[in-house]
Amino acid sequence: MAQDHSQSPYVDYPQEVALGLGGKSGLEQVPTDYNWLAFLGDALVWGGAAWLLGFVALPLIFRLVRRR
Repeated sequence: MAQDHSQSPYVDYPQEVALGLGGKSGLEQVPTDYNWLAFLGDALVWGGAAWLLGFVALPLIFRLVRRR
C-alpha cells in the first residue's frame, strides 16, 4: 500500500495529527494505491510457510519425540 501525503498540511516533519473517535483526523481522504499482486505473493509465501510448518515439520517432530 502506498499513500501520497504531499497535499497534507502536515507535510513538515515532525508533526502530530490528533485523531478523533473512530480514527477521524479531519483531513481529506489520502490517495492510496494498493498492489494486490504483491499482497497475493506475500500471502502465498506466508501460507506456504504455515503449511510447511503445520503439515510437515510438526508431524515430523512429534514422530521423533514419540520414538524416544
